[in-house]
Formats: sequence, C-alpha cells, structure tokens
Amino acid sequence: MKTKLFSLLLGTFAIVGFTSCSDDDNDLSISEVPVAYQNALKAKYPDAVNVKWERKTDYYVADFEKPGEDYDVWFGPEAKWVMTEIDYGKNLMQLPPAVSSAYSESQYAYTCLVEEATAYERLDRTFYVIEVEPTSGGTDTYIYYNPDGTTLKVITQDIVITPTTPI
Repeated sequence: MKTKLFSLLLGTFAIVGFTSCSDDDNDLSISEVPVAYQNALKAKYPDAVNVKWERKTDYYVADFEKPGEDYDVWFGPEAKWVMTEIDYGKNLMQLPPAVSSAYSESQYAYTCLVEEATAYERLDRTFYVIEVEPTSGGTDTYIYYNPDGTTLKVITQDIVITPTTPI
C-alpha cells in the first residue's frame, strides 16, 4: 500500500513539475485576442495558418510556421505591427546572400557550429543574428549583421530581443 501511495505521489509531483516548466503561460485563446489584432495579422501575413497568440508585456504576439521558418509577429498598441522575428533554424541559406557570405568568410565559420539563424524586421531596422557554439566547447556567441553583411556587433550574452531592444 505504501509503495502504491508513494508511486502515486511521485507521479503527481512529476506532472506538476513538468507543467510548471511550460512556456505556454502567456498563451491566449483566439477569443482573448481583439479582432483588430487578428485583422492586422491577416493584412500583414494573409497566408498565416495555425496561429497561436500570446501576450508579452504590452504586445500581442502571433506565432505561426511556414516550411523551414518559425514566425513571431509582434503588435503594439492599436494593433500596429512593430516587429517580426523569423527563426530559420540552422539554415543559413534562408538569409540574404550578403549575410550568409559574411558569416562564411568570418572566423566563426571555421571554429563554430551554427545553432540558430534569426531575422528581425522592426520599424527602425532589419538585422540578422547568427548564434554559434564553439566546436571546442565554451560560450555561445551571437553575431549581429546588417542586411548588407556588415557586422553590427558580436556578443556572448543571450539577449531577449523585443521591438524596443537597443541594437
């Protein structure tokens, strides 16, 4: 009897523990998203399907996928578009040729593995971030590029990029 009770309690704690680690805490049902935001997404990305919405501070964020790409589209007050984040995974071929070429000619192309390539389109600018991990181990590096392939900055701190994050 004690073994069954212990197993039941252990299972319950495991379920609660895994549930509390979920990143879906800000997920919204479609009825919780004002129609103006839904319409703004349809106007900007008419082919978006299987959209999931969430709140991130003052923003409504729509998440959807296209083959090989994961989109997070941010809308500010009055359903105004403010940023799109496009995650290409490890596929550098999705980046503009100037950016992928600049990376392939950098020291990181020979000493690191690509972890993730991301495009950020904002009201003030478009830029790209390639996250790499040294093959010899160590700290991940984040290389920021302009669309023309010039390097904006190289840092080792992972920064959450929002529509207002200074670049």
